[in-house]
Amino acid sequence: PGDPSSAAFFASLSAMSSGGDLTLTGVCANPTRVGAFRVLERMGVRIGWEDIADSGGEPSATIVIAPRALKGTVIDGNEVPSLIDELPVLACVAARAEGETRVSGAAELRVKESDRIALVVRNLVAVGVDAEEFDDGFIVRGSDRPLRGRVVTEGDHRVAMAFGVLGAASGGAIEIDDPACVVVSYPTFWSDLANAVA
Repeated sequence: PGDPSSAAFFASLSAMSSGGDLTLTGVCANPTRVGAFRVLERMGVRIGWEDIADSGGEPSATIVIAPRALKGTVIDGNEVPSLIDELPVLACVAARAEGETRVSGAAELRVKESDRIALVVRNLVAVGVDAEEFDDGFIVRGSDRPLRGRVVTEGDHRVAMAFGVLGAASGGAIEIDDPACVVVSYPTFWSDLANAVA
């Protein structure tokens, strides 16, 4: 089945959009791997799970995402293992949510392909978002103000994709310094993103 951590980028795109449903087919629905979708639901997104079936020993599903007004949430250490790789894009969704989103218990982010806590917060601030880091997480305060600026990825594919989604969803002028770094996990990401917003 399809990788839920890759699907989460498009679910996040839909969450931040102004309308319309997005359908993702054949996505792994293993409960230990779909924490990001549970967080999006808690933030107000409507998510439907359809056509659940077995695929190579894993449950798979068609996921239908419909945007709603977003609100901030709290993500703590109990949830982090099920969404550690999706935290950069969830931080970008939080930038468009009403109120504050707080993430804690995520110190592992500091030893990923980059120090993702520092890098995500630094780039959020660079494009105009109110955000701050602390030892094991960060706070993002959402708004609807225009976002623009240059994102420095340090070669981290998840950061590049997260801010690519934020730029596409917000209509802001967000430049990614190294878009080619996504080839590590998702070589067709930019063309898929362009098709999704066309």
